[in-house]
Amino acid sequence: MGKIKILIIEDNKYDLELIVRELKKNSFDFEYVNAYKFEDVKKQLHENPPDIIFSDYNLQSFNGLEVLSYRNEHAPFTPFIKITGTLDEERAVEIIKSGADDYVLKQNLSRLGPAVHTAIEKMDLNRKKNYAEKKLKESEEKFSKIFHYSPVPACIVNFDSGLIMDVNDGFCDFSGCKENEAIGSYIFDFGFFDTEIYDNEIKQKLKEKHYIKNFELDIKSKSGKVNSILANFLKISLDEVNYIIIKFIDITQRKIVEQELNNAKERAEEMNKLKTIFLTNLSHEFRTPLNGILGFSDMLANEIKDNEQKSYVDAIQISGRRLLDTFNDLIDLSVIESGKVQLKKEAVNLVNTTRRVFEQFEKSVSKKLDMLIDIKSENLMCRIDIAAYEKIIHKLLDNAVKFTHKGYVKLVLNKVEKDGLQFINITVSDTGIGMSPEDLEIVFDRFRQSSEGLKRNYEGTGIGLSIARRFVELLGGHITVTSRVGEGSEFSIFLPCLSKSSENMNRNGNGNLIIYNRDNGNGSNEYNWEIFKSKEKKILVVEDNDVDCFYINKLLSPFFNVKTVKDSVKALKDYSTEKFDLIILDIQFTTGINGIELLKGIREGEVNKKTPVLASTALAMAGDKERLLAEGFDEYIQKPFDKKGLFKILKKYLYEK
Repeated sequence: MGKIKILIIEDNKYDLELIVRELKKNSFDFEYVNAYKFEDVKKQLHENPPDIIFSDYNLQSFNGLEVLSYRNEHAPFTPFIKITGTLDEERAVEIIKSGADDYVLKQNLSRLGPAVHTAIEKMDLNRKKNYAEKKLKESEEKFSKIFHYSPVPACIVNFDSGLIMDVNDGFCDFSGCKENEAIGSYIFDFGFFDTEIYDNEIKQKLKEKHYIKNFELDIKSKSGKVNSILANFLKISLDEVNYIIIKFIDITQRKIVEQELNNAKERAEEMNKLKTIFLTNLSHEFRTPLNGILGFSDMLANEIKDNEQKSYVDAIQISGRRLLDTFNDLIDLSVIESGKVQLKKEAVNLVNTTRRVFEQFEKSVSKKLDMLIDIKSENLMCRIDIAAYEKIIHKLLDNAVKFTHKGYVKLVLNKVEKDGLQFINITVSDTGIGMSPEDLEIVFDRFRQSSEGLKRNYEGTGIGLSIARRFVELLGGHITVTSRVGEGSEFSIFLPCLSKSSENMNRNGNGNLIIYNRDNGNGSNEYNWEIFKSKEKKILVVEDNDVDCFYINKLLSPFFNVKTVKDSVKALKDYSTEKFDLIILDIQFTTGINGIELLKGIREGEVNKKTPVLASTALAMAGDKERLLAEGFDEYIQKPFDKKGLFKILKKYLYEK
């Protein structure tokens, strides 16, 4: 501490000097004021409060007891040391009882030093005590304000008895009673909880730890309404008595909202289930007839020689494929929005995949457009789901061709750097009609087109670009678009590179730009069918749809020994002992057992236990393929059949194993 401020009440100059000398001898850092009139003493106590008071007993106009009495009233915590010439035992007792901290005889001033040390210690303790008491008072006042003015209902109860000691206004509003009615009542009187819960649950928990959070209660109000309550308990001790502060939170409305949200969630889940069931049924109803439409039209296309009739068949095929593409888009969008997309990412050099998708798409284009592909590097590694990537490229190319009547559609594959990171950049540009700034704002919105309703000029559902963008994002990339009306558009995809592999800057091996000119025709549609013509392989087909059964029989009969059965139960009964090289099972039957049950029956037998079994189905929802493979099918073929794809599978299981 700094200098000690000492008030010396002494009217004898000689004694004053002795006191000051003794203080200096003890090396105290002090300053002092001398006063010998009572008015001066009062003034010092009020205007310049000392740290310690020294007072003679006998003064000319007053005595030390009067000073002590005044100190007790106005500065009770200031140490008071009585200094006197003579003092009998009776008078000494009187001085100490009156509140003096010590006394020192003038003939023994050597005791002054220890007395001052003691006074300083007491002064320090008093300061700490005063500070603590001040803070306690402030804390109590703060607690009182928080407690009483808090809108949260709260009360203070005796821990042992449950008697309510205090309540706030929030509690009164909450409970519907007045303050004087609540104080002195028991907490059980308000129906929050009974004595058994209080004694056996709440008190026991508070003995283990001093608080309980979010104790949920249901209480009945005076009107009979049941409210949901959260009670929070805090155990405190005051003057060796235990109390509990209880805060109540009415969560009735929250419970109602939570229930409504749960109901809404359940309704949404139910709607999703219904949507899935609807789409599953729709898939079956769409794909099954399309299998016959596209299958037989493909057969007719190979047999009809008349050009006009051939054009009719081509129109059927185009319409059928358009319908299939539209339905596939709806399925893709549904799966994406459900959050159930399961991507199988793998490290892929995009060059070969992009070339293949481009070349396949190019063969389907009927417009006289220049189809250009420019691959600026032969080593563009990226981690992708191949199926998702193929859909992206196909959607962008299809969009470009749709809105381009002359000129070209161009795909460029390159590696670029953005913000210090390496990306693979795929751009699809065209010389089509272009888009206005207004159209650019909605270009990726689902079910939106630049021309809509009865006035729209182009076919489509308006979801192709939306699906493309969503798949790009799922692959960890992003897509941009620029366009000018009458000049064309450019879509640009950025996918993160897998690594910093060295690039071969040769373009298509010899540096040339690949140009597919639409005047060159659609390319070869040939396939080596010779390996299938021996008819030595036996295939069992179980299919209850008349058209599909007829189609697959016509498709396979030129190459295999085919038996077709429409009844699944009959198939299991009549053909369980006949050995087949391959079995094709429909999954859904209108009667009898389904394809999965039929498969189990086949596997339980001995004859065809290890025979490859293919699942033939119109199911196209996310997870259908994986589910069927998990059931034990060797392969999954989706209706409508891709002829080349089907025969590739047949070749795999019949001739390559």
